[in-house]
Amino acid sequence: MHLGSAWYPEQWPESRWPRDLELMRETGFTVARITEFAWSRLEPADGVFTLDWVQRVVDLAAQHGVAIVLGTPSAAPPAWLTFAHPEVLPQHEHGHVQGHGARCHYRAGSPVYQSYSNRIAGEMARRFGRHPNVIGWQIDNEYWRMSRDPETTAQFQGWLRRRYGTLDALNAAWSGAYWSQDYFAWDQIEAPNPGANPGLMLAWQQFCSHLYVEFQHGQIQAIRAHAEARQWICHNFHPNDDFDREAIGAELDLVAWDAYIHRTPRFVPGENAHDCDRIRGLKRKNIWIMETQPGTVNWSRLNLHQPQGQMRTMAWQMVGHGADAVLYWQWRSAPGGQEQYHGSVLGQDGEPRPRQVEIARIGADFAKTSALLDGSTPRNQVAILDRWRDRWVLRHQPHHHAFNCVEHAQSYYAPLQRAGVTVDVLDRHLDLMPYRLVIAPHLHLGDDMIAFALHAFVAMGGHVVLGMRSFFKDDENRLAPERQPGPLAELLGGRVRDHYTVEASLSVAGDLGAGRVRSFAEDLETTSPETQVWLRYDPAATAEAGWLANRPAVLHRRVGSGSITYVGAWLDDALADQLIGRVLALARMEGHLRVPVGVEVCARWQGERRILIVVNHTDAAQVVPLPQPMRDHLGDRVSSDQIELAGYGVAVLTTV
Repeated sequence: MHLGSAWYPEQWPESRWPRDLELMRETGFTVARITEFAWSRLEPADGVFTLDWVQRVVDLAAQHGVAIVLGTPSAAPPAWLTFAHPEVLPQHEHGHVQGHGARCHYRAGSPVYQSYSNRIAGEMARRFGRHPNVIGWQIDNEYWRMSRDPETTAQFQGWLRRRYGTLDALNAAWSGAYWSQDYFAWDQIEAPNPGANPGLMLAWQQFCSHLYVEFQHGQIQAIRAHAEARQWICHNFHPNDDFDREAIGAELDLVAWDAYIHRTPRFVPGENAHDCDRIRGLKRKNIWIMETQPGTVNWSRLNLHQPQGQMRTMAWQMVGHGADAVLYWQWRSAPGGQEQYHGSVLGQDGEPRPRQVEIARIGADFAKTSALLDGSTPRNQVAILDRWRDRWVLRHQPHHHAFNCVEHAQSYYAPLQRAGVTVDVLDRHLDLMPYRLVIAPHLHLGDDMIAFALHAFVAMGGHVVLGMRSFFKDDENRLAPERQPGPLAELLGGRVRDHYTVEASLSVAGDLGAGRVRSFAEDLETTSPETQVWLRYDPAATAEAGWLANRPAVLHRRVGSGSITYVGAWLDDALADQLIGRVLALARMEGHLRVPVGVEVCARWQGERRILIVVNHTDAAQVVPLPQPMRDHLGDRVSSDQIELAGYGVAVLTTV
């Protein structure tokens, strides 16, 4: 287990470095990430490499017991490069070229920029690829920019030609006959503007992901040519990036996440947990939190500080969801630059800010439990399919201004959390056999492979829950030729007759109880006598909702020892709890512990040994019942039937 931060020694006199490292050790830090924005100090002129200062940093950190992760600096190109080669700068939607002095102001597909990026990565690896204190590498920093310049557009056209082979095939895939959108030459195809053909928009996003895969691949090769195999290579994903993370993560040894409170001003534990599980699901391996906020950020609409104790619960929540390291951004406030107001561990004077005490407590926690947690990982029997491409296309065609994929996925994830059940969140993995229950909140873009995998899963005794809008389109973003759930309709013994947006919430009732649905609702019908109706819409519905009056909203069918359930509406919390409780019972599953509202339980496994991490996200004391005597490794206590957690308290439990 590692605790640390991003550190920028190049911003300060070398005489200051020992003091920084002393304070890091006092805080319990064991690792620091450096150099990811330092290109101008690593190569101040074309081909002139000044790496001696990095050597001194790495050596000094080793003397203080602080391991180093080196970042390749391609996220921040130096001025000599961008002015000598302005063609590497990205072009925005309306033709504006991004000037120097921002961040990620480069074109990922530029051969010139790739050459320079690969060269500096190779020089760094030649120098530090065998240094015992360098444990890993981070490629770039938070991919997020796309360019619409002529060269990238030409690359896009070439990529489409290789993918489709002929324009006839492309026109058929994109329904070119609609609005005369057929193409007659490859160079007629441009980067899409808002409102463009859905097939073109999806292809563009896939192409941009492909560019970053290639951009990253060159740097990985440059590092691997010189680095020892023990040095892993990762990338830290941006909270709001727009790329196919699984494709980008495929060549990496591990994936890292930058965990910020980024959707709302205040921390929402369920969202952060879901994000961590999505990143861990990319490789089904433990992750690093390469950046998280120490108290506050500077870029939100309302930059609130976290309450006292919440940094600790947030750190432990991420450990519970598979993080083997938590690093803060950043170590010390820079005197200049765009993020002067951003939170940090030290103030601009180089002395600890008040939050350093809480972070030091996390360091003490990790020191106490590191041996216990070493080699452990989450191991779950429930999977949620929450795919990048479904989120992307639904964000561009929501059909209702209030339909939000993140919130909709949360409507399934949160009830599992409340039930004390931990999950894997997958993007494209088709190996579902480790699981007993698979939930797909909005499997919008269906294809034969995922349909086959789900069908086989049910046939083997697994339980599947499909949410609304599932199998609505094919993998080219065009309407599927049959009503949803398409290839799984026969297995379900039911299908969707039609779909409706919901201006206000609608009431529903049935075997799951009574409640309300919102945003989007589907009119279902059964085609098999074995299919049960678990919920129906209000029989008295009128006006636009009259089309749904007394119609089925949720269908369920047992298939041997397995089952499939189709949920045609966005259920309220109480109904979602009932639904999840019902399918968990069918799958013969129960939570790790029964916990009060506001308390979360996570599990990591070390062989057959289960380690429970219990986190109180509230500021009030909470009592958690225990099924058997358990030891709390943070509190050095054994409890027989219950454990009390203080406000923002944490316990790490194993059976006695």
